[in-house]
Amino acid sequence: MGLASVEGAAAWMQGAGAGWHNLLIGYRQAMEAGQSIEGLRPIVSSAQGKPLCCLGSTVVLANGQTGLLLEGQGSAEEDSHQQAILSAIPDLLMRMTREGQCLYLGQGSDVVLWRDLDPRQRASIYDLLPYPLAKKRLHYTQQALATQTRQIYRQDIEVAGQLCHEEVRVIPMNDGEVLVIVRDITAIAEAERKLEEQTNLFRQQAQRDRVLAEVTQHISQSLDLQEVLNTAVTELRAMMQASRVMVYRFDGSEGGGRVIAEAVSQPTYSLRQVQVEDRCFAVSSPAVQAYRQGRIHRVADVQSSGLSPCYRAMLTQLGVRANLGLPILQGATLWGLLVCHQCDAPRSWSDLEVETLSQLANQLAIAIQKSELYEQVQQVNQELQHLATHDKLTGLANRRYFDDYLDQVWQRLTHERTPLSLVLLDIDHFKRYNDTHGHLAGDDCIEQVAMAIRRSIQRPANLAARYGGEEFAIILPNTDLAGAVRAAERVRQTIAQAHLPHGGIPNQPYVTVSLGIATTQPTALQSPHTLIDQADQALYQAKQQGRNRYIIAPGSAETALATHNGGHLSIAVAPPAQKGGHEVQHNH
Repeated sequence: MGLASVEGAAAWMQGAGAGWHNLLIGYRQAMEAGQSIEGLRPIVSSAQGKPLCCLGSTVVLANGQTGLLLEGQGSAEEDSHQQAILSAIPDLLMRMTREGQCLYLGQGSDVVLWRDLDPRQRASIYDLLPYPLAKKRLHYTQQALATQTRQIYRQDIEVAGQLCHEEVRVIPMNDGEVLVIVRDITAIAEAERKLEEQTNLFRQQAQRDRVLAEVTQHISQSLDLQEVLNTAVTELRAMMQASRVMVYRFDGSEGGGRVIAEAVSQPTYSLRQVQVEDRCFAVSSPAVQAYRQGRIHRVADVQSSGLSPCYRAMLTQLGVRANLGLPILQGATLWGLLVCHQCDAPRSWSDLEVETLSQLANQLAIAIQKSELYEQVQQVNQELQHLATHDKLTGLANRRYFDDYLDQVWQRLTHERTPLSLVLLDIDHFKRYNDTHGHLAGDDCIEQVAMAIRRSIQRPANLAARYGGEEFAIILPNTDLAGAVRAAERVRQTIAQAHLPHGGIPNQPYVTVSLGIATTQPTALQSPHTLIDQADQALYQAKQQGRNRYIIAPGSAETALATHNGGHLSIAVAPPAQKGGHEVQHNH
């Protein structure tokens, strides 16, 4: 259906009179203003009243003006003018009934018909369009007529092997007919598609930059590698909307490793701490060798890919449909993999996604290197700290550590109001031992005694120290006199039963020790040195009275001087009624 321009219609209607010419001018102005039209089909007659042709439709505008809509059969000149007008219109115009019959079809210059038809043929809409699109056109036609409002929609149609995008406007003309205007918007739709792709690309790049920035920030602020890995997989999975993102670490075994960090879209996809033992991941396998060379493993569909049978079987067992894996390298060493899985369907991984994982894998390699370096520094510091606080020969605490720990325990037990015991012990006749066996053997003897002390004093709060030369000290927090006596006797017996040859003293075939025990209730008015002095005096008494024995210091809580020489001894402790003490018997 073509709309007559003023110039075309006036040239055709040279004898039609000025009245029609004026009407056409008004019609054009109304059309330019976007006013709706409706009309009848007038007959053009000669001056004598003889009918010449059916010119078209008399159109009546919303403001009451009238004009012409060319569509009728007329002379050749008439058809020529009409065709010229229609060919200048880019849109396809169609007049259609409620039932879907096309009353007129005017093909625009930009719209290609799905099927070649005579524009004057009154065909069904189902002859003009594929069934789904024809049904859709009929729906909007009936909607426009029912509501008497313009309907606008878009459709995609394949014409001559080319996908076209069209915008369709359905305008009600009266109660039973509509005017359909179809415009080819393929170029617009393509531009919109490219704009959307570009927008999505910018959005993905922004998400990638945010994830990388957050991981980089964690690397700079945190020395906790596990925290960095957890953050990386969580952010990456959220960005890529993947089923599973994980960090897999090789454990050095043949084909072994485990998942140490992961983020999943649902719990059933979890592989956390799963140990993988598969020959496909053996050191000599093609897959591992490729990863070692820095290659990216990019598989859109596991089942249709060219993977080795064992590798495909392993991925299938893990529920993987699409796989994207990148190596995490530490120099020439393949430390692990950063892997992204799609488990519910195949997936084509975009270049941006591959680039994102590649950059993140590099960041994780930096984090791993930093963490391992930190651990090495920590280990060195711990070793230096141990050397600074422990005796090199025996591995026991040294004198400095002993003094610091005794001060700390003293302060704590002052507030807790609980007892503290100290045992000082010395290897009997050690000078004679050195003179007989030499200093190297003397060092070995000191080590053996230290090992016996360590076996006997196993409570975490207790501290055994090398106090100096062949002398040792044992701090026993929260231990009363009875507990201290048991501990001292246990040490004495352990050393005696070790049967370390002495040989430097007649009638003393084995190495023995003498011990001094002191117990007190720490207070702010006392000094820890008081307890040391008491234990030292008791040790001196033990040596004076024959060695291989322990003596309880006279100043220890609720005690009188007592000795134990390895034979039968009864340690009398003041009765509870007198000093709140208790009685301990040792029979050997």
